[in-house]
Amino acid sequence: MATEQPQLNSEVLFQLLGKAKLSEQEIGRRLEQAVSPDYWRNLNPILSLGTEPKANRTSDIFAQDFNLGNQEKILENYHLKGYFVTQPVFPQSLTDTMQQCIANLHKEGWPRAFAFVYDEFWQLFRIPSLVSLLSTILGPDYYQTNGVWCNYVQAKTGSTGWEPHFDKYNESNKVTIWIPLTDATLDNGCMYVIPQHIFPDEIAQKFQSGSKMDCTELKLLLQSCRALPAPAGSILAWNYSTMHWGSRSDRPTHPRISVAAAFSSQCLAQGQYDKPFLKAYPDLPTFSQRLYAIGNSIHAYCGWEPLMLRYLEFATTLINYDS
Repeated sequence: MATEQPQLNSEVLFQLLGKAKLSEQEIGRRLEQAVSPDYWRNLNPILSLGTEPKANRTSDIFAQDFNLGNQEKILENYHLKGYFVTQPVFPQSLTDTMQQCIANLHKEGWPRAFAFVYDEFWQLFRIPSLVSLLSTILGPDYYQTNGVWCNYVQAKTGSTGWEPHFDKYNESNKVTIWIPLTDATLDNGCMYVIPQHIFPDEIAQKFQSGSKMDCTELKLLLQSCRALPAPAGSILAWNYSTMHWGSRSDRPTHPRISVAAAFSSQCLAQGQYDKPFLKAYPDLPTFSQRLYAIGNSIHAYCGWEPLMLRYLEFATTLINYDS
């Protein structure tokens, strides 16, 4: 997950967007709803929130493990290229339910990141096969950072995901896990990467520093790009030093919806929004930890998604809320 974001002038963007910040009254109303587990349970009753699974709840799905594919091959690709892509892991019934949850949140005016109040959006990243894989990559005591997000690329020509970036250059001991809930295709903005083993360090450093590149270097980057179309329910991962981006849509048939979380091999504070904050497994975070993570993530990623700027004061209130 990106820890460095574009520099934005919030006030100018508020004017350009033609949207006012949330009023104090609206912040108070939203906060009252946000801190109520019952509010979230009523909004998406088929999902779980810190309760024992009930009949027909999707959390029952996680009673089983899921097959990622050939783990040896996955690790080989990751260590060589800096990323991996699995086969479809999660069933369509689950990804469809999660899509509906995200639609319900948006309908009620919530940032889509509030999907992470629900157990299932954390359980995705805690299946035993993925824990085993990440333990091999990061060590058995790896942590989850407080960066969580839901990406939504509209189904219209020209829509894009985030621009080319490193999550944090020269930090390969951290991993972003990215899970598409709809098919990520060449037409709706699938992820692209540049494999690390064919990305010269001197060019990567130029990109990171914002230095000018010559035509030869630009051609090399273009020829090194790899598209990563991925079916819904598959798992993509890259380390923080792997350049990646969401491509531009071209007459897509459906939006590109995905969720992401980040993991670290060390419990070290690396920045306000990216420090490890809880054990990655087996326990799910508490309700208050989830709200804290969502609030922090709105702050962390508003530079990538300017529409989140109007929620900044609310996010601050959420972070500072003492239950």
